[in-house]
Amino acid sequence: MLVKYIRCGVDSASREEFSLAQMGWEPLKHVPGFIRQFGGWTRPEGDADAVIFGLWESRASYDYFMSNLHDSLIGASSQMRYLQSFSAALFEEDEDIVHRHAASSELLDSFGARLDIPAGEVELVGEWEVRAAIS
Repeated sequence: MLVKYIRCGVDSASREEFSLAQMGWEPLKHVPGFIRQFGGWTRPEGDADAVIFGLWESRASYDYFMSNLHDSLIGASSQMRYLQSFSAALFEEDEDIVHRHAASSELLDSFGARLDIPAGEVELVGEWEVRAAIS
């Protein structure tokens, strides 16, 4: 299973707009190979980082999305204009770990340990979560 870790610096004046734009990723649920996306803020107020995780069945499904659909979604959200900084990384994760930690908070703790994100640093935003549509 492929995990995409995204970290975006957002200033306090842009938090609400960024958060609304993040909710615009709902169409992901229909992308073949997409499993789930979730995330939240590193601080409850003020300048903060948005931390987002995307889970994909395989590298091939992720690559298909990036080549064919990503740009239209990010363009529709206008999200990039709210960023002060952006970084992304991909890593493989054992499918059993993802299934064992069904709750987003448990996955955050598991991925956070791997990425040196202190426990409790990220407060999840439920409205950012997208899960694959069941077909």
